[in-house]
Amino acid sequence: MANTIYDIVIWAHSDQQGGTEISCILASVLSRLASSAGNPLSIAIVTPYTNYVQDFCTSSNITPPFPTIKSPELMRLKKHSDGSVDPDETCNILKKEFIGDNKLTLLTGRVGHCQWLVQGCIDKDKTLIISCGEPIALKVASDLGCKGIIVTDHLLTFTIRRVLENGGLLNAEMARLMTTFEGFDRLPREAFLSPVEFASPEYIDYLAQGGLPCIPISGLFYDPIDQTILQTTEPYKRLIATAKPMIPGEHKTPPIVCVFGGGGTVWDEIYYDLHKKAQSGEFAKRSFSLLLKDVANLNGPGKREVIKGQWRLYVPGSELTDGKQLIDPGKLMYWYAASSLLVARGGLAAQQFLATLLSDISEVPQMLFIEEPGHPQIESERLSLYRLGLVHTRTLRGFQKNPFDVIEESLSTLPEARPRARVRYCRDAMETLCKTILEKYFS
Repeated sequence: MANTIYDIVIWAHSDQQGGTEISCILASVLSRLASSAGNPLSIAIVTPYTNYVQDFCTSSNITPPFPTIKSPELMRLKKHSDGSVDPDETCNILKKEFIGDNKLTLLTGRVGHCQWLVQGCIDKDKTLIISCGEPIALKVASDLGCKGIIVTDHLLTFTIRRVLENGGLLNAEMARLMTTFEGFDRLPREAFLSPVEFASPEYIDYLAQGGLPCIPISGLFYDPIDQTILQTTEPYKRLIATAKPMIPGEHKTPPIVCVFGGGGTVWDEIYYDLHKKAQSGEFAKRSFSLLLKDVANLNGPGKREVIKGQWRLYVPGSELTDGKQLIDPGKLMYWYAASSLLVARGGLAAQQFLATLLSDISEVPQMLFIEEPGHPQIESERLSLYRLGLVHTRTLRGFQKNPFDVIEESLSTLPEARPRARVRYCRDAMETLCKTILEKYFS
């Protein structure tokens, strides 16, 4: 049976699942616009996280899910158990995956393997390869004679070089490797980059050194929420109903605080600590409800880790002192839209929060952006958004030390970010971007 020849191959970077999520969103908008114009395109996604593509497409009502090509894990960051980036382990991964006998022989092999993965399903005169931050994708596109572009908020090569520099690990061997990856980043025809608070302002100079034109994306990767759809969404309605006050004589619903820190050991422990605090008598005195991911083995032995697809809501004064379990809504923006405060880390959570501010819903949340120590990309995002007056922020340790006091202080002092967001970001940024890509490469 002949392989499918794809019009577009979107290649996600390997550092967690953010690049894969952006790839799915990009594929969805490109597919919809091309079909509506009477020119449907076949699109595949290359990622190590193929199961996540299926999950994300299902939760986002993208049917059928896009076909996937499973790649090996390539460049990625490693973290300490306290949540900070580990430069030494990050360096060790690079050596193990790409260097070999000190002549970058493994890198050549990796590129060759990735080329083999896709060469049977592309046509050099037809296929466009889009890198969502993965440099090897651009080398593959160049070697196979395909058109290649970048669409991203995160150039992983740039971030990892900074991590190595900050850790004192950019020796001659590592410098040669990073220079090679930087050469890959400068191979495509052009780059479409998120606003500078997400894609570092240094990216433009970094790519321009190779003569690569950079085009700014006018807004966010996520679409705003429609009020009509939101009001008929079962997870949202169930959360609002569950959060109603259960204290005798109380008529005002306590504001919901949604905590979403992503994965990793440190956030498993933060979730566990928040659950135990919420189940204590002290929580009854608090002025907010708490919504967060559920954790296994809360009250018994065993590993404390997040339970996939399951959340728990605590309402102060409720008879349900162990909280009320809720099923994941699919789109976390439904949770954010029901909340007064989002406590989170990472650029994609911030983009979802800001997309909520662009929505036509009457009440919108504010955001407390938690530090991710040692991560140049996320720290640049956190501080840039704070300086723009779009988020409040705390260090990871400061939040861990006394989370409920930090939450209550934030609820009373956060700035109103919605007017600033509406001035800064276009509502239809992804549609405009995808129309530009289709006009340039498929008209």
